[in-house]
Amino acid sequence: MNLVIHGKWLIDGTGAAPVRDGCVVIEGERIAACGPRPRVAIPDSARVIELPEHTLAPGLIDAHSHVSLHTLSEETAQTSREEGDIALWGVHWLRKDLESGVTTMRTLGERRFLDLKFKRAQQAGLVQIPRLRVAGHLIVSSLTRVSVSEVVADGPDAIRRFVRETARQGADWIKYYATPWSRAEDPTMPIFSRAEVEVLFEEARAVGRPVAAHCHGGTPADWAIELGAASLEHGLYLEERHFAAMAKQGVTLVPTTGVILLQPEQGATARLMESKRRARTFLKEARRHGVRCVPGTDAVHGNLAFELQLLVDCGWSPQEALECATRGAADLLGLRETLGTLEPGKLADVVAFTGSVVEDPKAFAHVALVVQGGAVVHQPVA
Repeated sequence: MNLVIHGKWLIDGTGAAPVRDGCVVIEGERIAACGPRPRVAIPDSARVIELPEHTLAPGLIDAHSHVSLHTLSEETAQTSREEGDIALWGVHWLRKDLESGVTTMRTLGERRFLDLKFKRAQQAGLVQIPRLRVAGHLIVSSLTRVSVSEVVADGPDAIRRFVRETARQGADWIKYYATPWSRAEDPTMPIFSRAEVEVLFEEARAVGRPVAAHCHGGTPADWAIELGAASLEHGLYLEERHFAAMAKQGVTLVPTTGVILLQPEQGATARLMESKRRARTFLKEARRHGVRCVPGTDAVHGNLAFELQLLVDCGWSPQEALECATRGAADLLGLRETLGTLEPGKLADVVAFTGSVVEDPKAFAHVALVVQGGAVVHQPVA
């Protein structure tokens, strides 16, 4: 049976202007047609979902998350639970993401390749969650500890071994920590040597995997940009030279501001308050330099709308912000041929927001319908 979704507005994600009285026709798991209702043929047998006060858009892509935890809660306590408990909570968190309009997600580090297990379970139809692109083990040195990693790689041989093992297990990305977290005493300190980082990139190229670098700035950002990182994650303390180089090299910035800005201020350290200040301003610098930004939640599950709102606050139009989390994210994840826009032949991932997101970006937080691969996976009762 065909499915037709008819809304007041349609933003197809291609950069074209919003369409009034728009509809999407779905056959199986693919988009058959989309555009203004009078110009689109509706099959007689189609099921029609009428959404007269809604905006239709491509399914959202969260470019940075994790399966095993919610980052506004105590991380170590969550990741040290029994694996079965971690998995059950992971299904809960990822289902929350799906209901917020996120139909695809990139997860950047889990213990025991849990994200790969979730990816395969979703592909097999065992769980209804966003489809996943995953990094498996994220790679850190002994200079830091990360709750979602059990891999410590000191020296070139250890780095080679873990990159190869990550690829062999089936991960889509290589993720490494270039700097500590944003609230460290020195959040731009290198935690690997230049020689170690060169080996990591050499091995990633050899196994055909793009590299994502957890990186807040400093010399580690210079190295990551020069050596060919596809994305820098977080980036709170990036400087003018970094933004200029990223724009020139085509390196994507993946901001994850909610994990900072939604932390309580009561009892906050001076470093956290400085991180909050930077989180409200650094994207304006990135935009001024023409850096491509693709937002992620960093496992503040169900909250990608917060990141879209901040992009708007920092100078993006609502439509541009939406396209960062759809077409732009699909480009980054290597999924542009199948996802990111509403075009015939692409996978039918559609989200409907209540109201006009162009007129009021707060509508990003009000999801009335989610379709993933042609199937209705979330439709709250009115």
